[in-house]
Amino acid sequence: MRRKIFLAVLLCALGVVNAACTPEAEWVMPADFKTYDDPDGLYSISYPSNWKMNLTLISQVEGVIKDYIKEIDEGVPIEKATLLFLAGIPQGSGYHPNVNIVIEPRPAGVFGMRGLVNAEIAGMKAVAENFTEISRDKLKVDGRDAYIIEYKATLTNMGSLHGVMVLTMTGETVWSVTCSSLEGLDDFDAYADQFQSIVRSLRIYE
Repeated sequence: MRRKIFLAVLLCALGVVNAACTPEAEWVMPADFKTYDDPDGLYSISYPSNWKMNLTLISQVEGVIKDYIKEIDEGVPIEKATLLFLAGIPQGSGYHPNVNIVIEPRPAGVFGMRGLVNAEIAGMKAVAENFTEISRDKLKVDGRDAYIIEYKATLTNMGSLHGVMVLTMTGETVWSVTCSSLEGLDDFDAYADQFQSIVRSLRIYE
């Protein structure tokens, strides 16, 4: 139940988007992107230079991220997901379009990337109306096996979302990078290439 509630809150707060799959080696990062390097050396992510990062959020979580991942990998029971990163264009009460990074423990009984993707899709279907998976492609992100998923969903009191998500794992930790736009507010097609570059830019330092 906690997992479903978290997914609902995250989707409502941030939104979601898409694009065609291109192998990691062929993807060139746009020159106008800037990169956020986690001060603890855990990860980095790149995004458009005109987007704003939520510094308050980062300062709240950066001191506990490493301990959290260590507990996951040591098998300590953890039921929550943690939002590591958020950036986008501030509009109203949220960021649209946006990128967010979430980490969580590997779901119990889920093994391998295909099983992980199926579990994540089931979780999103449980909290979203009219969920549609548009595409699912296997690729490499930072040399790791990953899947990129394009989908659409409708959320109560939120509207229609169009999203692209990359899922990968390190040890027992699941990493998801999601870019999103809100239909009727953002022009998804205008951001599609940027979203692809963002989700592929994740680097995890172990």
